[in-house]
Amino acid sequence: MKKLYTIVLFTMTTLSVTSQVIITEIADPNNDLQARFIELANIGDNAFDLTGYQLVRWTNANTAYTTSSAVDLTEFGSLQSKGILTLANNNKFETVYGVTPNKVIGSGGPADSNGDDNIAILDPNGSIYDVYGVPGTDGTGKSHEFEDGRAERKGSVTAPSSSWSSTEWNIDNDAGAGDGALDAPSGYDPGSWVGFSDNTSPSISISSPNNNSTVYENQVDIVLSIENFNVSSSNGDGHIHYTLDSGNLIMKYDTNPISLSSLSEGNHTLVVSLVDNSHNALNPPVESTLNFQVDIPTQASNIGELRNLSEGEALQISGEIILTYQQGFRNTKILQDASGGIHIDDNSGVITSTYNLGDGITGLTGSLSSYGGLLQFIPIKDPGSATSASNQITPVTLTLSHLATSANDYESQLVKLENVTITGNSGETTFINGKVYTLTQGSDTFTLRTSFYNFDGENLPNSAFDIVGIISERSDIGLHFVPRTYSDAILAIDEIDVSIIDVYPNPVDETLNFIGLKNPVKVSVFDMLGKLHMEVELTKTLNVSALKKGFYMVEIKKEKKTKIFKILKQ
Repeated sequence: MKKLYTIVLFTMTTLSVTSQVIITEIADPNNDLQARFIELANIGDNAFDLTGYQLVRWTNANTAYTTSSAVDLTEFGSLQSKGILTLANNNKFETVYGVTPNKVIGSGGPADSNGDDNIAILDPNGSIYDVYGVPGTDGTGKSHEFEDGRAERKGSVTAPSSSWSSTEWNIDNDAGAGDGALDAPSGYDPGSWVGFSDNTSPSISISSPNNNSTVYENQVDIVLSIENFNVSSSNGDGHIHYTLDSGNLIMKYDTNPISLSSLSEGNHTLVVSLVDNSHNALNPPVESTLNFQVDIPTQASNIGELRNLSEGEALQISGEIILTYQQGFRNTKILQDASGGIHIDDNSGVITSTYNLGDGITGLTGSLSSYGGLLQFIPIKDPGSATSASNQITPVTLTLSHLATSANDYESQLVKLENVTITGNSGETTFINGKVYTLTQGSDTFTLRTSFYNFDGENLPNSAFDIVGIISERSDIGLHFVPRTYSDAILAIDEIDVSIIDVYPNPVDETLNFIGLKNPVKVSVFDMLGKLHMEVELTKTLNVSALKKGFYMVEIKKEKKTKIFKILKQ
C-alpha cells in the first residue's frame, strides 16, 4: 500500500522567513462523504514549525469556531519545504484513494466539511494565519461553496492569507462551478498540489459566474483565471480571443473581466481562448466555455402586485418596502408597504447588507414560493444599502371576528388587536417560545403562536390588553397571530393613568423627561427586537444619548402597574 510521507523534523531547526504553510485542498466527494479530507502544504524554502498552530472550522454561519473539533498541529512538528500534510475524516480514506493520510481526525471537524463551512489555520496567538471562506457566513450559494466537489489552491499562490480571496482558488461544486460535482477517487489527488508540479502549460478558466448559472440582469462581468501565460498587446505570450453565441470574434489584451451588456433573455454561450501574438490558437488549444442563462425579473411596483404573480419565476419589487421584523434564523425578514406584506426566507444568506427596523429597501429581487401555506419570497441578490430610515408602519386595527374570516388578506402584515385576553392552550401562564395560545375578544377567538423565539418566560397579561403582531401561517395550525417581541405583547397594558404619566420630547436626542411621577419607578428600555438596553430607577429624566438611532419601547413599572411608551431616538 502506498503511503503519504511527510518528513517531520523534531530537532532544532532554524526557520527562514520564507517558510509558510497554506491550505491547499479541501475535498467533499459527491459519491462518498467518508472520503473527505483537507491538505496543508509548506510552500516556503525551509521547514515550518507547526508548534502552537491549530486547524479550526466554523460550521455554516457560526461566528465562533468549534473548539471541540479544533486540531492541534503541534504533534506534526516541523513540516519540510514542499511537504504536504493530509488529514482525513474517516479510515475509509485509504481504501478509496489507495494512500494513507497523515492522520484521521474524525467527523465534524476541518476534514469533514460538506462544502459550506469556513476553515482556517490559527497561529500560536489564536489569530487567523490562513483562511478558506468567511467566518460567520454560510457558504451555501457563496463563492466559497464546494459542496460535492473540492476547493484547490491555485499554483500561483505564494503566501498565506488571513482574509478570503476567491481569486486564489479553483472551486468545483454541484452548482456548476468549475468541473461541477466530482466523484472520488478520480476527481482528487491527495498528497500532491499543482503549485509543486513542474507543469508550465498555459491555462484559462472562468471563475465567475458559475457554468450553467442564471443571471438576473442584462449585463454580467466574466472573471477569468489565467496561469502560465502573459497576456499583453506587446512583449507578452499572446492575448485572448472570445465569442458570444458564435458571434463576432473579439480580441482582448488584458486579464480584466469581460463585460457583457445588452444581453437578451435566454441561453448564452461564451467561449474564451488563448492565442499567440499572430492570433493563432495555441497547440494544443487552450480554451474555456461558459454556458449561462439570462432571466430578466418581472417587475412589481409594490408588494400587493408581487403577491399576485406566479411562483418560481424571477421577480423584482421596484418600489420601496419597509422592514418590520428581522431575525438571524434563516435570515428571516418581514417587509411591508401600503399594499401588503411579505415574508423573506433567506436561508442561503443572499442578503448581506445590514438593516434596522424601519429601513426602506428598494429593488428586492427573488422568486415566490409557498411553505406551510405561507407565501414567501426567496431573494436571489442583495438589494444593497437601505434607501431610507426610521420609517413607521402603522398597524391596521382588526377584530378577532374579522380575522376569523379574512386573516389571509393580512398575511405578513402588522395588525393591532384591542381589548383581548390570552390563555395558554396547554395551561401556560407565561410566554414560552414556540407555544400556541388562544386570544379571546367577546365570543370570538384566534390563535397566537410565539414563533419568533424572542420570549423569556414573561407572565401572560391577566386582564384585557392591546397587542401588535404579524399574521403568519403554518401547516399545523393554519393562519395565526405572531407577536414580534414581548414589547408587542404588553404594548398597551394600561394600568397607569395616561393622563398622569407621560414622556417628552419624542423624538429625543439626549434627555428623555418624565412627568407625573412622584416616587421612583423602574424604567426599562428595549429595542424593537425585545433586547434590553437600559434598566434604571428614576423619577424625572433619563439620558438616552448612548442609544443608537431608531425606535425603542420605554417600559415604566411600579409593582403591578405598567405603562409602555414608544420613542424615536434621533
